[in-house]
Amino acid sequence: MSANGPGSPRRPPLVRRLWFWAALALAAVVCLGPSPTSRRPSTCVECRMDRTEWRCLGWAWTSEEATDLSLWYQGEVDPGHSHTWVPRGRCERIGIPGLYSGFACSMGHRVAGLSRHFQREIYEHFDDPREAGRLFASLASWDDDANARFNSVVEWALEDYPRPWPVWLAEHRRPDDDKASP
Repeated sequence: MSANGPGSPRRPPLVRRLWFWAALALAAVVCLGPSPTSRRPSTCVECRMDRTEWRCLGWAWTSEEATDLSLWYQGEVDPGHSHTWVPRGRCERIGIPGLYSGFACSMGHRVAGLSRHFQREIYEHFDDPREAGRLFASLASWDDDANARFNSVVEWALEDYPRPWPVWLAEHRRPDDDKASP
């Protein structure tokens, strides 16, 4: 029987071999490369509802998830407030497949670092919880004044709420604080 006879195996044509190697290379890039899916988690500074923005291969969608604090806030404080979203901490894989890989992380917004229990406790020490909601909404910016207010409200809570918030803030206002607290 000859090597090229009817019963002998044939080698695939060049085009089929190229398609095979191209598909194998694509599978390797997908498996070893950066994820085609990305997510950006955020939280509302007032009610702490969680939101995640997803992207995958050009498609984008958003998912929202109620939390114990957001359910309490909507039931007890302000059911119709407009959410003020700030980023939560996250990490993502970065790099060039086969050459370099690592992770990039961000800490997120300072309010997202508070536990929901701690934030609810702060709400419960205000005469009007909506005032606390306005205070937390004012903390959404990244400026120095918002940072000073954030530090003040955390200090007030850590000192076990010695006096009502407006009185305590007036007593502990720094000389360079020129904006009024909400």
